[in-house]
Amino acid sequence: MAAQDKQLEFQIPFSTLVSLVEQLGLEDVLTLRHRLDEMLAQQEDALKLSNPQVMAEIHEALAEYKAGAYVTRSESPGEAYDMSLTTAVREWGLEQLARLRRTQPDLVDSAISQMMQEDERLRRSMVVSAYLDGKINLGKAAELLGLHELELREQFVERGIPLRLGPADLAEAKAEVDAIRSRR
Repeated sequence: MAAQDKQLEFQIPFSTLVSLVEQLGLEDVLTLRHRLDEMLAQQEDALKLSNPQVMAEIHEALAEYKAGAYVTRSESPGEAYDMSLTTAVREWGLEQLARLRRTQPDLVDSAISQMMQEDERLRRSMVVSAYLDGKINLGKAAELLGLHELELREQFVERGIPLRLGPADLAEAKAEVDAIRSRR
């Protein structure tokens, strides 16, 4: 038996497994989550297919559909279809965007840029979040929101958003100068 074909069996306390998973990086956690989702889906499918009652219901529904007893949601334009996203679907969508950005950054960046242009609340929230995280300075935040820096400073004070006065480093100082030059 080749070394790669050997199966190893060992027992790890669940708490130790959780602790080990917590030490993984985000990409590894997402890979593990994807693999676990696949395994769960396979096991659920196997359980369903081995249950005679479930199989009977599947065959009955398929026969009714073929006989025209009901239509799918996509075939029924008169009925309202709730397109709201579940939390799991939203999380999945964000994970897919993050993955897609690694291979097609222009596509994802373009979509985000379009969303920010079309939705003022989203743009403002993202800019304020980036400012609070220290990713951008006040000048860049004002530029992105189409405001004068003094006007944004006043709004931040009114809303209780802490001001970071003065550049934190040389790069931030250069960014402030660029923002001022672009306003002229």
